[in-house]
Amino acid sequence: MKHKIFLFGIITFLAFTTYSQSEKNNGFEIKIGTTKLDIVVENLDELENFDWNGIKEVFKSNDGEEIITLSFAYIPKISSKLPSSEIRIDNFKINISGKSSDIDNLIDQSKKTMEKLIKVNESYSKMDNKN
Repeated sequence: MKHKIFLFGIITFLAFTTYSQSEKNNGFEIKIGTTKLDIVVENLDELENFDWNGIKEVFKSNDGEEIITLSFAYIPKISSKLPSSEIRIDNFKINISGKSSDIDNLIDQSKKTMEKLIKVNESYSKMDNKN
């Protein structure tokens, strides 16, 4: 009787260890990535002093062929003291899209666009101060 129990125990142990080591592959893989980065500011100085190096960090886990979008919005809190005839830039949103592998080009395009908007705003501010 002891031999039967011992033999049953060994067979059971082998069966559990054999089947517990198997792994099912369901044929799918989960990937996590970022596809869009929205940056909203109330002051153009925030865009002028923006840390562009941090953008690469956001998209580093993406596949190189994945399409990403950089979105920049300027929505200022406009003071009611400003005359309605005064020229100003407000409430704009710019989207720049491309492949994750082209992140350096997307950042360069974004920088250039923001620099142009800041220059336009400064030139209008200078014109308003002269009047």
